[in-house]
Amino acid sequence: MTVGSNSNTVIGWGADISATGSDNEIVIGKDADGLGANKAVIGNASTTNIAPGGNNTASLGDDTRGFKELILSSPDGTKYRIKVSNAGALSATAV
Repeated sequence: MTVGSNSNTVIGWGADISATGSDNEIVIGKDADGLGANKAVIGNASTTNIAPGGNNTASLGDDTRGFKELILSSPDGTKYRIKVSNAGALSATAV
């Protein structure tokens, strides 16, 4: 594990933060690699699915904390940033 950093959580064989001096990273999974300060990673490059413990039992976010945006990949690999306006309209922008 990388030394010289603070306030990181690393769980998993071979898991590590992104760089010496990076703070507040969460890295979970065998051989998982961190993405930088203030970011969380679950799983390594072989992870294909992240699922809740039961069907219709979990939400992403809650009534007090939502997500700012979502990044999705199309079948051809193009990445899109999905956002919602204050009026509820969705927008997709290639990134």
